[in-house]
Amino acid sequence: MRDTDRERVERRLAAILAADVAGYSRLMEADEEGTLAALRAIRRELGDPKIAEHRGRIVKTTGDGLLVEFASVVDAVRCAVEVQRGMAERNAGVPEARRIEFRIGIHQGDIIAEDGDIFGDGVNLAARLEGLADPGGICVSDRVHADVVGKVDVGFEDLGEQQVKNISRPVRVFRAQLGTPWPTGDLKPALPLPDKPSLAVLPFQNLTGDVDTSAMMLERAATKCIYDRLICADITATGLGATCYDLAISSFAVCHLDDLYRFYGEAARLIRPRGRVVLVDYHPFMLLKGVPTHFNAPSGEPIAIANVVHLFGDHAAAGHRAGLDLLELREQLVDAEWVDQNRRLFGEPRLASHMGHPVSFAMVWARD
Repeated sequence: MRDTDRERVERRLAAILAADVAGYSRLMEADEEGTLAALRAIRRELGDPKIAEHRGRIVKTTGDGLLVEFASVVDAVRCAVEVQRGMAERNAGVPEARRIEFRIGIHQGDIIAEDGDIFGDGVNLAARLEGLADPGGICVSDRVHADVVGKVDVGFEDLGEQQVKNISRPVRVFRAQLGTPWPTGDLKPALPLPDKPSLAVLPFQNLTGDVDTSAMMLERAATKCIYDRLICADITATGLGATCYDLAISSFAVCHLDDLYRFYGEAARLIRPRGRVVLVDYHPFMLLKGVPTHFNAPSGEPIAIANVVHLFGDHAAAGHRAGLDLLELREQLVDAEWVDQNRRLFGEPRLASHMGHPVSFAMVWARD
């Protein structure tokens, strides 16, 4: 580079906001004209006014993305929070498959400005943070988090250090909790990533009468040497690091959740790009017709399990909303092996009357 070229380089510190539309290709495939019209209306009625209100500058737009520069990191975060909350209100009455949801990443760093565009590691990192965000969510770097503490009306979850594409050093990431105010106590640190393959068993409290069999199930799993290392967490908010896993597996758990998206959103957050989510659960038919819901504990205490029927269409809508693509779906019918297993477990062939009917299914999802 010539000395005269170096002299023309303009550097400055800025807050960079990167945003894109989750599931843009799917939305365009379903309705190109409607999607484009909706995006124009969102920018006109919400996005552009909020950016102007918080003194931001739109650097450039793409079909599904937006890059904005702010002089103040507080302005950048406040703008992002207000846009995402505004989008949640707009989407309240819209079917899940047609919702437009943004993912937003924010970083503060040194940038190079040239001919109205901006460049540099700060811009690249903002784009990577955007990729870590959930649909409708915001992820920020530790530098941004440190500067906005106590200055914005939102809490943050510490996701720990993340390794992101084309950035040599690990980046500590925080996820905005849009439904919660700023916490007054210390943030709960992210759980560390194990240095060898591990299985996380994620128990859930799903029983009526204040009875929870999680402890009983985990004790039985330990005696059978099912796991070497155990992390107990909420299946919809594990606290595990984002984009750290190639495979996430859920077995016979989501049928106890009221909101499928809470599971799919968390699963999509955990896996790396091109990672897989495998979901195995009871078939909707079996939930309606034949899954036992009442048991007796060894102590004789009655246990009642609450199940929720989710149709395959519900799974498809929630998975796509989380930015996942369905690769494969398989269904299993009740056969002699299932009947024999029920006889061993319950002392009677409870599923014999459903011979030949659907009992379970498996789905394989992928993240772009």
